[in-house]
Amino acid sequence: MKASEGKLAICRTVIARMPSVCVVAFAVGGSSPTGAAIPDANGVFHACYEKSGGALRVIDSTKTTCRSNESPILWNHEGPAGVPGPQGVPGTAGPSGTSGAFVSDNFSAGFVSVVLTGDALAPTRLAAVALPAGSYVFNAAIALYVDVAVGTLVPFSNVRCALSGSTGTIGMQVRATVGGSASSYATLPLVAAVTLTNAETVVLGCVAESGPPVFTQPSVLIAVQVEALGRP
Repeated sequence: MKASEGKLAICRTVIARMPSVCVVAFAVGGSSPTGAAIPDANGVFHACYEKSGGALRVIDSTKTTCRSNESPILWNHEGPAGVPGPQGVPGTAGPSGTSGAFVSDNFSAGFVSVVLTGDALAPTRLAAVALPAGSYVFNAAIALYVDVAVGTLVPFSNVRCALSGSTGTIGMQVRATVGGSASSYATLPLVAAVTLTNAETVVLGCVAESGPPVFTQPSVLIAVQVEALGRP
């Protein structure tokens, strides 16, 4: 008896009760014809088994078909997908990012012009931003108006504006002389770069130290949070 016939006899004997034994015996001890596509391109094994007796033979389905006394059978080279595993544990939250830009003005909710106070201890408030601790670059545009009456001996007003917090002035103050004509407008820029060690409300305020009355005009304060302030 040839070796291949012996393997076929094993298949006939065990196929009815243990078909997997035949598959293993063929896969380990058998050999495929040269160029045979076993398994096929999708990893599927094709075979034929006798309707009477249960003899099994693996075939290349692109070249061979089952005989009239055989039934086709196939199985995947890989087993079916397993049940999905349980949901993983959520990761820890990342660090908070910077908050970006903070903006405040005296006109978004409706503009009302007021006269600047002359009290240096209680400046007229034009804008304010509530900020968490961090480093900031501030930019402010302060618009003012002076209505000088005809015959005024000194048609100018001295104005001082600054940013302040709970501990006093933040950054530099800006001073200017405004007026000189019957209707005078002025815009004062204010820039500062500061690191706040604690949460703080930063207020933009101005005082008219002398001269004719100075009226507020639409003004804005912008605070941009940065990662750090670099100083050469």
